[in-house]
Amino acid sequence: MFAGLKLNAGRGAAQERDKASQAERPGRGESLRPGPAHDRLAERTRPLTGFEQAVDHYARAFSAADKQLRQDLPVLETQRQELRTSAERLDQARPGSYALMKSALQYDPETATAMTELSGRERVGELVAGMDRERAALADPNVRADRFIERWQELQAERRTLTTGWHVEARAKIDSQMKGLTKSLERDPQLESVLRNRAQELGISHIRQSQNLAREMERHIAQSRSQSLGLER
Repeated sequence: MFAGLKLNAGRGAAQERDKASQAERPGRGESLRPGPAHDRLAERTRPLTGFEQAVDHYARAFSAADKQLRQDLPVLETQRQELRTSAERLDQARPGSYALMKSALQYDPETATAMTELSGRERVGELVAGMDRERAALADPNVRADRFIERWQELQAERRTLTTGWHVEARAKIDSQMKGLTKSLERDPQLESVLRNRAQELGISHIRQSQNLAREMERHIAQSRSQSLGLER
């Protein structure tokens, strides 16, 4: 067990050891910086911020309701209330966060995966990162236009399947959603500008520069309603 040990190494060896030890020490201008392992530990042990707590609250409520649906069971009223409460808490912590969370869960696969497959602090971190990615995506009016057109076309297709008198209430609900989309253009002039150049994708063959796109879309909804009523006679 003592093989290779030199108890009488001499002064020269001792000086060499001293030099090596000094070389390993940080200089006067250097600082002792914690390594990656220390950073990870600090991240795992730090308290969650108020916003992160709100994200965690919503994730727990969402998971409870989602578990019911996955088992083909109805969502309980208490779970619905918890979802509403947690959504309000999200917006109180950071205004607009609930809409951003919903959008991220719909359009960002990594966020959806994190919500269903992770838990605890790890899930919170991934959800916050997903919301950040979604915020960056929505800053691009072309992305907003793609999603607007996709949703508009979905509603149009669904509405075309409702052609009998039994579907009056369902058509009215879809009309309301389509009108809600047109109203959103009033709050987003950048989106309106992009959509004007893609009007044909909205079912509008031509729109003049002087025409209001939102009003033209509402006219299109009313025209479609009249055509549907005509088919019923």
